[in-house]
Amino acid sequence: MTKGAARSPYGKQRKGEDMKKLKLNMEWISKEKIAGKRSYRKQGRKNFPSRESTSPGRRAKVVGKKLHRCQSRLQVVLMQTELARMKVEMSESAESLMAAKIEATQAEIKFELLITRRNELMDNFLEMKEAEAFLMLKQGFL
Repeated sequence: MTKGAARSPYGKQRKGEDMKKLKLNMEWISKEKIAGKRSYRKQGRKNFPSRESTSPGRRAKVVGKKLHRCQSRLQVVLMQTELARMKVEMSESAESLMAAKIEATQAEIKFELLITRRNELMDNFLEMKEAEAFLMLKQGFL
């Protein structure tokens, strides 16, 4: 502190005003039952059992860092298992798609065979109608 600041006649008065403001704020907070402004540094930092050290001699922050590392390792393991599961699903879906493709080609072949069979039957029917008409003409029914 400088000498000028220490000898200021308003120093004690300011301290008193600050204390009054603080008291008023505390009363207002207790009446309204709301918290005052929070520090952004401490926001979200709470002492959960996972962050606290269980063994003596270790600080909570160290345990928290180790826990975070373990979580990242666990995430990697979970991602690897998810990847393996997705590979199995993809191979199964590829097999089912190949089976569906084979069934589709077989269905197309059957459909083409049915169409050719229908055309052959229609040709036979028309030949029989021709023969019937020829016989009816020959016998004089027409």
